[in-house]
Amino acid sequence: MTMNLSNTKKVIAIHQPECLPWIGFFNKMMLADEYIFLDDVQYCKRNFQNRNQIVFNGSKLYLTLPVNCSLSSIIKDVKISNSSYIQKHLKTLQRAYCKEDFYHSFFPLLEKVYTTNHQFLIDFNLSFISLVRKYLQIDTPLQLSSKFQINSTKTQRIIDLIQSLSGRQYITGEVSLNYLNPTEFTKESISLFIHSTNPIYKNKRNENFTSHLSVIDLLMQYSSCEAKSIILQSGTTIAYSSFIADR
Repeated sequence: MTMNLSNTKKVIAIHQPECLPWIGFFNKMMLADEYIFLDDVQYCKRNFQNRNQIVFNGSKLYLTLPVNCSLSSIIKDVKISNSSYIQKHLKTLQRAYCKEDFYHSFFPLLEKVYTTNHQFLIDFNLSFISLVRKYLQIDTPLQLSSKFQINSTKTQRIIDLIQSLSGRQYITGEVSLNYLNPTEFTKESISLFIHSTNPIYKNKRNENFTSHLSVIDLLMQYSSCEAKSIILQSGTTIAYSSFIADR
């Protein structure tokens, strides 16, 4: 469900290119008119840029891509350190999902992503994201922040990116309010919306639903049409002013 977004003003969403992203990542993409991957900012270790979760034998399990990076590494420059993850991940995914209804539909596509020679982490991440977009028929245009060559920082950087695409509405998560200044959006006549996701779908292996998993979990269990409907219904947006008033 979406609240307050205007159909007459361009909606922008910005997010770092995550690894094997979860449902909320794609819900926000579906709500936007244009989606920017923030690829020229500092890489963050122990985040979701090189790992994500699936369910394996009833428990959450991280699938992690090994990378070479330093404290100052930029996302687009981070390299995958070795190819040992390929067979390890594929075998884990086979064991975790081989009995699911749509394993034979989705796993061969996933295998192609893994067996393509990706030197950089962002190439693997975008390859997977492109696969899911095609599989679910998500047509939101994508951009890389690095192409705009914007040197500003923090809130001003986000505003500059939005204005580069003539955006008038911006969707962001609640966590971003820890570092963004909403007043600056108001000054630029950009409407700020807070996005949240609460995906719930029947897990066909276990009675208990497990949240915050890679979208892989959903796509192994449901058809592309069913999965897209679940993703569309999982997110909400609320105007920043209403969000603050409700707190």
